[in-house]
Amino acid sequence: MTDMKFSREELIACFKDFDPRTFKCEKILRDLEKMKILNAPQTLMLHLLKQDRFMFEEVEEKYLKRHTPILGKNDAMSEHFKRFRGQARYLDWDTTPMKMWEWTFKNNYFHKHVGEDFIKDWRVSTVWIGFNMGIFETILIFETMIFKETDKKFKCDFDMYQRRYKYYIEAVEGHKEVCDLLRDELFDKLISLEE
Repeated sequence: MTDMKFSREELIACFKDFDPRTFKCEKILRDLEKMKILNAPQTLMLHLLKQDRFMFEEVEEKYLKRHTPILGKNDAMSEHFKRFRGQARYLDWDTTPMKMWEWTFKNNYFHKHVGEDFIKDWRVSTVWIGFNMGIFETILIFETMIFKETDKKFKCDFDMYQRRYKYYIEAVEGHKEVCDLLRDELFDKLISLEE
């Protein structure tokens, strides 16, 4: 693949009509490949999709082969490994599994914020991570964090506080709740909700 040169304006034009929550890389790629005539943003989109797929599909395949243990038929870990391998590592905004190249594409070209608010000296940020941070069957792909924006030498209990969610709607509601609690300076209540 050759690298194309493109401006920031061209990139913005390419993605302006797409919502990251509903953008499906494989489907868009197939649709663009079927089209006979493409405008400039569509041509750029097709190039970027093909480039990422080409670069990361091979990496993902090598990674999976390298990290597959050789286990005996009666090995107790064998069953656990099969269950873990069956879980999707990368998940889209709607929790559907996605490939590494699709996850990388969305991380590179789309806005990942569900919400971002600045309250006093704090920033509350909720983002789609897309990488399953849950343990075993638990799926957690959204995360809210609180960051201290001023006087970083001073640390308090809720600097770097985090909360994780499975669904987009939970992330939206959780972001609002964390902001409301921080505004009301009721962080003790926020901590007690987690216990």
